[in-house]
Amino acid sequence: MGKKRRYITGLDGIRAIAVIMVLSYHLKLSLFKSGFLGVTVFFVLSGYLITGILISEVEEEGTIDLKNFWLRRIRRLVPAVMSMAVVIIFVSAVVNRVIFTKGCKDFLASVLGFNNWWQIFNKVSYFEAAGVPSPFTHCWSLAIETQFYLIYPLILLGIYKLAKSRGEGRAKRGLLFAGVTLLLALISVILMIVLFDPQQDASRVYYGTDTRAFSLLFGALLAILWEYRMVPRRLSASVNMVLGSVSFAALLVMTIAINGSSNFWYRGGQFFGTILTVLMVYAVSGRKTWLSRFLSNPVLKWIGDRSYSIYLWHYPIILLISKGIKASWWITLIEIVLSVVLAELSYRFIETPIRHGIIGEYLNILRSRPRSRQEKKRQVQVARRSLKVMAGAFVLTMSLILCMVFVPKKNALDTLEKREAKAEETSKLAEEKLAEQKSIELKRHSLFVSCTFIVCILALLFFTRTVSFRQCLAGIYSHTGNYEKTWQNYEIVYMKNKDISAHEKALEYRYKSAKQAYKDGDENTAYKNYNALSKEDYKDSESKFVALEKARVKNTKIGEVIPFAHMDWRVLDKKDGKVLLLKDKAFASTPFDEKGQNVTWESSSVREWLNNDFLQERFTENERNSILETTVKNTPNATYKTLAGNNTKDKFFLLSCDEVAKYDEGIHKTVSCWWLRTPGAAANSMCFVYRDKTVMDYGYDVTNTQITVKPALWVNVE
Repeated sequence: MGKKRRYITGLDGIRAIAVIMVLSYHLKLSLFKSGFLGVTVFFVLSGYLITGILISEVEEEGTIDLKNFWLRRIRRLVPAVMSMAVVIIFVSAVVNRVIFTKGCKDFLASVLGFNNWWQIFNKVSYFEAAGVPSPFTHCWSLAIETQFYLIYPLILLGIYKLAKSRGEGRAKRGLLFAGVTLLLALISVILMIVLFDPQQDASRVYYGTDTRAFSLLFGALLAILWEYRMVPRRLSASVNMVLGSVSFAALLVMTIAINGSSNFWYRGGQFFGTILTVLMVYAVSGRKTWLSRFLSNPVLKWIGDRSYSIYLWHYPIILLISKGIKASWWITLIEIVLSVVLAELSYRFIETPIRHGIIGEYLNILRSRPRSRQEKKRQVQVARRSLKVMAGAFVLTMSLILCMVFVPKKNALDTLEKREAKAEETSKLAEEKLAEQKSIELKRHSLFVSCTFIVCILALLFFTRTVSFRQCLAGIYSHTGNYEKTWQNYEIVYMKNKDISAHEKALEYRYKSAKQAYKDGDENTAYKNYNALSKEDYKDSESKFVALEKARVKNTKIGEVIPFAHMDWRVLDKKDGKVLLLKDKAFASTPFDEKGQNVTWESSSVREWLNNDFLQERFTENERNSILETTVKNTPNATYKTLAGNNTKDKFFLLSCDEVAKYDEGIHKTVSCWWLRTPGAAANSMCFVYRDKTVMDYGYDVTNTQITVKPALWVNVE
């Protein structure tokens, strides 16, 4: 996989605008007459982001790990759509049998990524569905993206292999990528124009991968031009502002002003919308302007992060509540709120954990051999959770199959005919009564919604005056036992308002979070929190932090870098509950001794500094107590027979020539030379280690200021 790309927050804002367009279109709001253009925006963004990742990987690695790429895409797309589809099938089986019937037919096509061609081959119209449409009709766009993810990486890899075999350089490979992608995009545009028949339903052109792929491909083209620097990455501020503003405004005007049923969309309108989106993405990816700052605001970013989930949930919810018909404002509000709430639940509990590799993490824990009691406990917990999830998935799958097989189906047209016949029979007799009932219901609903709205406003005003939103969140998290989120929110309150009480609360709950994490076997979180708290000298956090430090040191391997006392050390030796550590990065260049007369390790100024000022200033009492006082053997120079003086008892010491040879496995190459305690060839000289680990036993004058210091120490880890 290629290097991690720069995160552009403005793209989240574009996603948010796109999903708002689509949501407004399906809610029949008059603001966005052509809100389906939001799908085009999604296509361009997907093509741009995915291609950037693929190009980066193929240029760095010389190939594309297709298996890994496809697995990442599956983790990103399938769990969310699967959970949505399962919930909608169960709910519709109870509340709307017509929607249930249509959903059962489209279930597999939606989950497996061929919904668009399923709709085409079954001649299902996107614009003129009989009765209530299928709850999974909107999955056609996910199907096109899925097919793009399957095919386009193969095309890129094929072009790269061909160019490589011909000995083409990076620049020519970029031109090949761009040329082929542009050709495919133009073919797709032409297919949309040619295949569109104004006298026929436009669904074939609207659904087709071949006729809609150009939006993805133009997004991919932008990524190629960007990665190979065929376009300037930083335009002047004025040009970038004009480009972004005009493209953004033109896109909004098209969506608001042009009717969705216009032939314009299939005679170049979708193409024009694609180009505008490409220009907007290009502008947002470059120099920061008012547009990128606007699109990066927290609200749009929040919506953009959840845009995929909102897109999945909003359409079936609209069908289940209002059956796709324009509803009153309060029903519309309920549909929006419910879509956002379910999207948040899906994003938080399904998409995010799976996307971040919780399944792989659990598998690694289950496969690993626990080295401690806590790891064993953690493994047991994961095993129990996994069994529960597997059992739940099995029960859910069987229930879904039984539901789809045995729940009676209903045909939409039959249902409509029955309703019409019944309405004709009863209309004359109950017309006045129905009108009266509707009037009463409307008054009740209006009163209820108005009261609820007023209460919400009053509550909001009250809380904004008395308690911040973050404080409310902290209180909620503390009651649910999520102490990690609790202290984080209190810390944000403190950073914003400098509220000392909030800081005290943050410390209190961070300490609780550390204790909870340690109890649950999450040593990383416990270590991080105790580390931060130790700097604040909070309760006994310092001693607990040192205990965790020692446990970490104990479980290391020779040559491994490990933090201790907020510094990095390399492990040289382990024996009898003791670990020998060597400072990973040397201290600044310093003389071995400042006077330079009759110098040995015993009388040196560097020994005095290490075992007094350095020890007292850089280490806490608990850390000092864990450092062992060691008998340091000072042996003569083996080559030049220079005497080394008496043995010493020290907590910190420099290595000798013999010890460097003994612990060669753990010692690494450095950018500077560093002192040893073994005397050199001449009086008042000391041996040192060169950058490549070579021991210079002839030594150097002890007053030299170009050689650095790398102290060693023995730590008691029992």
